[in-house]
Amino acid sequence: MLLYEVGIHTRIGASSRILRGFARDPSQSKGFPDSAAFYESDTFLDTPISNAVRLRGEAEEYTPAQQRQAIQKSVLRIIYHWTKRYMILGEEH
Repeated sequence: MLLYEVGIHTRIGASSRILRGFARDPSQSKGFPDSAAFYESDTFLDTPISNAVRLRGEAEEYTPAQQRQAIQKSVLRIIYHWTKRYMILGEEH
């Protein structure tokens, strides 16, 4: 969880960004309305990983193997949307 919440994963110019900062940014639901609608959540990137790590919500009954899989899939979902966002930004410039 520390890697997700505190670890710096990218540097853009003079600023750096952590995965959770990106995942919790409210603009993600506006930038990816289809994903927000599919997951039925404005925090569609942060909620699944937070729940899996803390075994909350639907993740409450996960086995350790299911928990690991949910965390891995959540990280991949975040990285996918992160990459897609910066590709879109690159096309606009």
